[in-house]
Amino acid sequence: MANTHKEAPASLNFTGVTQRGWRFQLTLRDDSEANLLERFKTTASVLLDEGVTPNGAKAAPVVAASSNGAPPAVAIPTATQGEEDSFSAETLVANVNEGRAYWKVQGGPFSKFGVTIWPEVLNEAGFDCDQLDPTQTYSLSGHTATYMKVDGKPKKVTRLAK
Repeated sequence: MANTHKEAPASLNFTGVTQRGWRFQLTLRDDSEANLLERFKTTASVLLDEGVTPNGAKAAPVVAASSNGAPPAVAIPTATQGEEDSFSAETLVANVNEGRAYWKVQGGPFSKFGVTIWPEVLNEAGFDCDQLDPTQTYSLSGHTATYMKVDGKPKKVTRLAK
């Protein structure tokens, strides 16, 4: 049986409590982390306008007013963002699963297994993901990979720069 659903490259789960006490969970999925964050800001703005409280919140989230009519920026607690660190990147390699390439940056303490990097981060670093051959190993000599770590473990590369 063929898999009819592909895994979203970016997803965000969050919970809230309505003014009447209903608890709920909402999941947003997107092909791009940047688009996902914009959608989250818009969704959070609407929910806050309706009086929804983030589940477990001790105080209201910080909301910055916008003078240009754009949705307000919502401060996401740093605990959910994780810490950042960096390492000297050496190579870019892919794992292929069900015909899809999943890219990893290897180097420093991650020379063996690498750290996941999403296509949009590769594109921002000047790599055209549509032109990369997943059977090849690419040199990243001179690049620095900044990555997010959660609970001390690498989660994903958030920036790749020369």
